[in-house]
Amino acid sequence: MKRFIITLAVLIFAASGLQAQDWAKANLAKSPRHQEWVKLKHDSREVQCFVVYPEVKDKATTIVLIHEIFGLTDWACEMADELAAEGYIVIAPDLLTGSATTAAAQRN
Repeated sequence: MKRFIITLAVLIFAASGLQAQDWAKANLAKSPRHQEWVKLKHDSREVQCFVVYPEVKDKATTIVLIHEIFGLTDWACEMADELAAEGYIVIAPDLLTGSATTAAAQRN
C-alpha cells in the first residue's frame, strides 16, 4: 500500500509539472527572437538542438545550455530565449533525443 501511495504521489507531481510549463510555451510563442530546431549528427546518432539568436548586429558569444534530467522541456527552451534576450546565441541540445518523449520530439 505504501508503494502505491508513493507511486501515485510521483504521478501527480509529474502531471502537475506538465501544466506548469504553459507559461513557458506562451513566452516562447510571443518572443521576437529567431528560434529554430537543428539536427546535429555524429556517427549514427542524431541530436535535436533548439537554437535561439539574439537581436544584435555584432558578433555574439555562444552558450550551450544543458538541460536537466527531464530532457529539453519548454522551461529549458524558454530559459534559452531569456539568455538570447541578453545578447547570447544559445544552443540547447536535447540529449535525450530518440530515447524518450521530450519537448523536442513533440514539436517535430
